[in-house]
Amino acid sequence: MDFTDFDEPVKAGAVFSGGKVTPKWFSRGGRKHEIKNIEFTWNERSGTQEIINFSVTADAFSAEISFNKKLLVWRLKKIINT
Repeated sequence: MDFTDFDEPVKAGAVFSGGKVTPKWFSRGGRKHEIKNIEFTWNERSGTQEIINFSVTADAFSAEISFNKKLLVWRLKKIINT
């Protein structure tokens, strides 16, 4: 398994319902990646900021993306090639 660490903002589409957020797609470099499955979700804090992390399967790879609830910013954290 090969992975590449990133820490860059991305555009994303998500559903907000019942106090939960579910990412549906993200785009990077002008390419849109549909999220096929959410494998894991975990929360972390950075000072007063709450960050929701998602391990997702998209296209032919897996990725870790995060959503900062205070800043309303999505970030690509890691791409995992299987």
